[in-house]
Amino acid sequence: MIYQFKNNKNLIYLFWGQLISFAGDSIYMIALPWLILDITNSSTTTALVTMSSYLPTLIFGIFAGAIVDRYSKKKIMIVSDTLRLLIALLFPILILSGFKSTLLLGILAFSMSLSGIPFYPARDSLVPLIVSEKKLTSANSIITISAQLAHIIGPFFAGILVTVIEIVHLFTFDAITFLLSILFINQIKEKHTKIKTSDLKTNELLWGGFKYLKENKGLSILLYITIINNFFIMGPAIIGVPVFVKKILDNSFKTLGLMETSLAVGMMLGSFIVLKITQKISIQFILIIGIIIDGITFLPFYWIESPNYSIFAMLIHGIGIPMITISRTLLIQKTVPKKIQGRIFTLFHMAVIGTSAISISAVGIILDFISIKILYLIFGIFAMSCSIILFMSKKFLALK
Repeated sequence: MIYQFKNNKNLIYLFWGQLISFAGDSIYMIALPWLILDITNSSTTTALVTMSSYLPTLIFGIFAGAIVDRYSKKKIMIVSDTLRLLIALLFPILILSGFKSTLLLGILAFSMSLSGIPFYPARDSLVPLIVSEKKLTSANSIITISAQLAHIIGPFFAGILVTVIEIVHLFTFDAITFLLSILFINQIKEKHTKIKTSDLKTNELLWGGFKYLKENKGLSILLYITIINNFFIMGPAIIGVPVFVKKILDNSFKTLGLMETSLAVGMMLGSFIVLKITQKISIQFILIIGIIIDGITFLPFYWIESPNYSIFAMLIHGIGIPMITISRTLLIQKTVPKKIQGRIFTLFHMAVIGTSAISISAVGIILDFISIKILYLIFGIFAMSCSIILFMSKKFLALK
């Protein structure tokens, strides 16, 4: 698949930049909650600090869409990576200096997320500018695979590194990956889209995405389901997994790393499946199948108590994720005009991140009252049920 893009240096640079940066991100996302759990031994506090990573998108996300559609996507990505590099370095500097306040760590997590808000809408809006429409499916799959490879590499190296260095230095490693990502992204040659003067007005830049979704019922339904589904998926995935490892399995960071690596392997398999079946099955049905897999694979965790079975269950769970994310990205790229894609991608990114923040905090609180096993059972059933709404929506199925 990558071979067919060997002459598209822009996509190759984006692939390698994402691979390296995502490897650092995957380490950060498992190191942060584990660090907070070690410091506080509280699932509620861990959830609240982790939630602070998601709040900026919910609060400031709408401005990111305006920025992405107004300015160079490449430059936005470079600025975003530069800011996150500097913030990642603050984690080890402050912690090794004796500052272990959960409030301070929450502020750093908030700042890291705030700096990254425009990165992903810019990336998704950049892809149609560097490949032809016929190759969008393959290009999106390649970018998704870069993230999945990173989720294999990142946790694997994290599990090895943490036996040699302190966990706090995983944040230093994250900073290095941002630097390498900047070097690759800087090599991309970007084609600029022409924007009408009317689209540059502040009101249109801020609210144009909402206006477009209001007129496109199919995408609106997809946005609503994204919000509902992510509430039942993200909390158990982000906070639930480390809690499950600590309280049900063997309380080993290595096991957590292997579960995250297995998840990434499953996601890679899912990406190849999407690439193979997009010519035979509509994008909408692939997304629906992905939602079913995503939810139903939470259910076995009610019975599992073995690290090996948990690792395998995460692999199967990972298969459904790219069916959702790649299909959703393709639907937006194929149905939304390029001049407004940044704003639409931002609204969906806000939906994912915003509901993730709510889900994380909710799960942290709920786990003080019920076991992680029961939570996986209940949330898995509700997540899977979201597929029924999409299957019954004629507006969504009619998207082209």
